[in-house]
Amino acid sequence: VYTKSALTEQTTPDFLSFADAAKAFMVNDLDFPDQDLDASELGGTITWTIPKTIGFIISYNVYFANDINQTNESMLANLSIDVFSWFIPPDTPIGEYSVVNIHTASVLVEMRTPASIDLFDAASTVAGLSFVDKDLDAAELGGGVWWREPEYMERVIAYRVYLA
Repeated sequence: VYTKSALTEQTTPDFLSFADAAKAFMVNDLDFPDQDLDASELGGTITWTIPKTIGFIISYNVYFANDINQTNESMLANLSIDVFSWFIPPDTPIGEYSVVNIHTASVLVEMRTPASIDLFDAASTVAGLSFVDKDLDAAELGGGVWWREPEYMERVIAYRVYLA
């Protein structure tokens, strides 16, 4: 956009790229901390904040996909404009997906370029499990159980030990 006076036109205009204009209609602060600690499985809540510009946006479409280019998109949800999260149940297989894409949509069309976040599979499995029975009575157990901590500890809040 140039300004103009009676004498001359401005030599240095202000501008807005199409990409920047499109970003105003995208959700912001997209986050997904995987709370399912099994390998190749996801679980937890995807969250986002409202786009800078609402305009005619009436919904959000949430997808798993292989990339931001919408390769192999699989719709998870169609949500109203006043919803800012979607719960993915535990034990959801990650499959070949690597991103979550969120498209804004109007009555007429879904926005072509989504907001996107890479999926991080937070897998935490103990290793080196061992038990030495120190109880000498038949059909009774006694002794300690040992294991090595998982490499990824950020979301581990406790250990549970079961007899099976």
